[in-house]
Amino acid sequence: MLHHWPIDRAGRGDAARAILLHGGAREISEHQVRQIADYLNEFDSDGEGRWTTMGPASANYRRLEPHAFADLIRDGFHVGIGSRIGCPCHLIFDPDLLGPESIAHMVGDIFLDWLARQHASTLEGPSCCPPHRRTLVR
Repeated sequence: MLHHWPIDRAGRGDAARAILLHGGAREISEHQVRQIADYLNEFDSDGEGRWTTMGPASANYRRLEPHAFADLIRDGFHVGIGSRIGCPCHLIFDPDLLGPESIAHMVGDIFLDWLARQHASTLEGPSCCPPHRRTLVR
């Protein structure tokens, strides 16, 4: 079940960047969602501090046009929190094993890495050869 998502529209012509959290009300608290947004506002320099939370009760959520909502779901980064996640997710966390702050940091870091890879793949385009791998030697 979709609960909330922090969203940033940087105005650079990029698709909206979104994290969609799936889980129950017990697993996903407003405080935890706010922690993810705060973490991204601190560490996502491209976001320029514009990460915010949205949920079904928010005015921003209700203003989303159907195609924009569909784009967020299709292109978003999906995170499951809890043991009964009924959809495919990039990450799934067990809140009984990790604290909310740890989950927020991991979601933020892994999302930013995923976003950088998404951006790099759009710049590179299709390739017939595997990517060059660097080797570090001491």
